Amino acid sequence: MLGTAFIEELLALVDRGEADQTGRHLADRDRLRGEVESLVQSIAAGVPPETIAPAIRERQRQLDRIEVLLRAPRTVRPDIDQLRAALEQQASDWKDASARN
Repeated sequence: MLGTAFIEELLALVDRGEADQTGRHLADRDRLRGEVESLVQSIAAGVPPETIAPAIRERQRQLDRIEVLLRAPRTVRPDIDQLRAALEQQASDWKDASARN
């Protein structure tokens, strides 16, 4: 039978609390783009490119990683309340069916 404790265990397996990180990734991307722009402006202002290039490459590597994360499919969090209600209803139905037999 599906008891309350078992239902909560099932829900804990389903709801791992994985939040959508898209907002954070977008903010990081914007920040890094701004940093790259500032570094490029430093070159335009006369700073030798060879001193700035490693920093630009590092920011670009970080941007590339973030772009991969942003293109990845997003997981949809389950509606735990709806799932709990469905499991409780199923448990109730099974209990009623077993009582009739």
